Amino acid sequence: MSFTITPLPAPGLWHVDYAGRITAETRNQALTEFVRQAKGRDVQGIVVDLRRADMEIGIVDAYNFGARLAAEPGLGSCRLVFLELDRHAERSVFLETVARNRGRQARVMTSWDEAVAWLSGKSDIRPSGASVRDRILRPGVPGGSL
Repeated sequence: MSFTITPLPAPGLWHVDYAGRITAETRNQALTEFVRQAKGRDVQGIVVDLRRADMEIGIVDAYNFGARLAAEPGLGSCRLVFLELDRHAERSVFLETVARNRGRQARVMTSWDEAVAWLSGKSDIRPSGASVRDRILRPGVPGGSL
């Protein structure tokens, strides 16, 4: 498998770590496996770690997966962070947008510490300024420099 699923030390937080080549099938398998493992357990937030992933996601795949993430009853009302390297962050922005437009609290982030703080409810504002999504979609916002 090209993913691992582990609970984090912080209560209710989980880590889905992808490595290597990732396809739409891999993402769906990981979501199905996560829901199976997390059934009956506290799930407040998930770090979807894509920093080691070799992944290209097309518009249709991003839309379908974002919609599935938003609608998945096994995820309850948990928050999602798509953790990316700076140079790859834009590949998850549309996925974030679809999930958010369908009611899921989701963000693309590039910092582990910020991701865990946001998932824990300890931070609603990114200390570094604009969100990754804002930096890509609105390059002139404070904190944005793409």
